[in-house]
Amino acid sequence: MAGINRRLLQAHLRKALREDVPNSCVFVSHASYYNNTAEAIGEYLQKTVGVDVYLALNDKKLAFAVEVNDHARIVEHIESGIRNSTHVLGLIGERTRESWWVPFELGAARQRNKTIGSM
Repeated sequence: MAGINRRLLQAHLRKALREDVPNSCVFVSHASYYNNTAEAIGEYLQKTVGVDVYLALNDKKLAFAVEVNDHARIVEHIESGIRNSTHVLGLIGERTRESWWVPFELGAARQRNKTIGSM
């Protein structure tokens, strides 16, 4: 996957991250194929935009649940990450359709009335 257009990302985030939401945290939903892109976006959000991020690839307990194929625990960790985030950013690409979890994450975010953006 090519690099991200940081200008577009920044404009998109300005719309989504309202100043009246203190301690913003963006849950970055993505298929594992896009781990590198998600990590780059997460770093950008933290260093340039100044918001916290939740990246599943940094969650060791979630990684263990995935390793042992414990779907109940996977769901618990995803829901906790979404519940503790103010916004959700879905990275959508050609390989996203291979993921069961991205649609689940976006649906869980919608159910909790989180601001959702995609790119």
